[in-house]
Amino acid sequence: MTIHFYNSLVSATSTTVRSKPTICKSIGQSIITNSIRCYTMVTGESMSSSIDDTRLIISDSEEPTGSLVGVKCEDCNVVVFGPAKFCQSCTSDNLIDITFGSLGSLYSYTEVKVPPHGWPGEVPYILAEVELPEGPHVLAELIDIHHGDIQIGMALKLALVPVEYGTTGSTKIVYKWSPAQPSELRTDS
Repeated sequence: MTIHFYNSLVSATSTTVRSKPTICKSIGQSIITNSIRCYTMVTGESMSSSIDDTRLIISDSEEPTGSLVGVKCEDCNVVVFGPAKFCQSCTSDNLIDITFGSLGSLYSYTEVKVPPHGWPGEVPYILAEVELPEGPHVLAELIDIHHGDIQIGMALKLALVPVEYGTTGSTKIVYKWSPAQPSELRTDS
């Protein structure tokens, strides 16, 4: 079976399509070819997908796992979280897709008392700016910690959280940050 995927959402593991449509022949598993990431169909199962498939790839498993993604400039080595069509530093379009590890360190944070319109979570909440080992900074909610325990430079890990999306009751996966345990610091790549 061959399925042609365009830049549209299906009930599937999701990532980005950075250029023209491609043909995916291996149904049910992630496919990355020629810097084009395909949507992969999961047969007959309803599974959660990423709320933002340009920044978070969800794996096809019982327990959702995923990775943040970005691009690296082949000319000047600048690394960016999320999608880009050209380098923010040198404007080259010679970019490659990269996948980030699940750990980072707290660079900055703020307590948000007035959330953006449509915020589904509790208020107030902590918005963290996390520096990844590869260089980029990622903003997301910091969870599972008391405000008084937050320290700049502390190790954080990626947390995937299912949330209700839209009025249909469907579930999407969002990325947040939570404190990393010492055992997680030794095992992450």
